[in-house]
Order: sequence, then C-alpha cells, then structure tokens
Amino acid sequence: MKEDQSLTTRILAEQFGVSHMCIVKRLKKLGKAGKFFDDLDHMLDDLNAWVSSKNSEWFALGINLLLQKWQAVLDVDGEYAPE
Repeated sequence: MKEDQSLTTRILAEQFGVSHMCIVKRLKKLGKAGKFFDDLDHMLDDLNAWVSSKNSEWFALGINLLLQKWQAVLDVDGEYAPE
C-alpha cells in the first residue's frame, strides 16, 4: 500500500458508495490522513480501535445531528440547506 496510498481510500470510497474526496476529507478531520499501513489488516485494526474509543453518546449525537441536517434539506425541497 505504500506504493499507492490512494488505493485504500479509493477502495473505502467504493465500499461506502461515496466520493474519494469524501473519504480523504473525513480522514483528515479524524486525524488519520497521511497515515501509512503495511496492509489492510493493520488499517482495519486502527479503525476498529478508533471506533471502540468512542462511547454510545458520541454516536447518538452524530446520528441526531445527521437527522437534523437531513430535515433541513427536506425543509428546502432538497436544495442546499444552510448550516
């Protein structure tokens, strides 16, 4: 993977059905951008450790914020919703 660091992010984008840039931006926000792994198992171990470090309230907050954002988009008939 060191030869082509974009390979993993492109695979993740395909698996999640999002753009490559979406994955890159999210990794930067999580402080994981630019991190190299020897193989996919090491990357998944790191990702699992990060997920395990979050409590259920953290996930609930994120889900509630997402629901609010979706509602804001619905309120403007699918147009760009202001923050």
